[in-house]
Amino acid sequence: MKAKRIISFITAAAAAIAATPVFAGYEAINSDDGFTLNKYTSEIDTAKRAEVDKAYENRPVENRPAEALDRGLVAVPADDGVLVSWRYLAEDNAALRISDTDRSEGDTYYNLYRDGVLLNPEPMSATNYFDEHGKSGTEYTLKTVINGAETDEARMVKAWDKEYIGFSLKNREGYIIDDGGAGDLDGDGKYEYLFRRTPTDMAP
Repeated sequence: MKAKRIISFITAAAAAIAATPVFAGYEAINSDDGFTLNKYTSEIDTAKRAEVDKAYENRPVENRPAEALDRGLVAVPADDGVLVSWRYLAEDNAALRISDTDRSEGDTYYNLYRDGVLLNPEPMSATNYFDEHGKSGTEYTLKTVINGAETDEARMVKAWDKEYIGFSLKNREGYIIDDGGAGDLDGDGKYEYLFRRTPTDMAP
């Protein structure tokens, strides 16, 4: 119900913007060379415009629907190491920063461990780390840090054995698999993989 009220409010605000009265006029002007030029004039209802601006300023920007996803911690091997990556969540307080030198109290940072050994010399705001000494099967643990202390949140993952995920799917006569996607279907914070089967007589 709350989402419906938010959508209704936004829709009403958009309708109000579209309905802002604009008074237009047209005047034909003859130039010295005999051509007729067009001159348009317009005037906006300032009172109505102020009402629309106020509705826009009070829009519920903090109540957007969003998935409740986990960190999505993943470690993918490469020729010269392992790339470890994770999600920046809406609950994290720090904006993604270009430099870690600009720190504020209450901001969220991260510590990354390889087989129990801390990799970063100080908490970082980046959401990925390339480990030159990592390899397939290496265990990584990510912990969040707030006000210089690690929180109870910890995620663990092992590096993949190759740089992609393979899927084994059963063949069905008369069908082909022509599309795929991802989505959190059961609300556990993790994405499930979806594949579409299309009848061969409908394939492009």
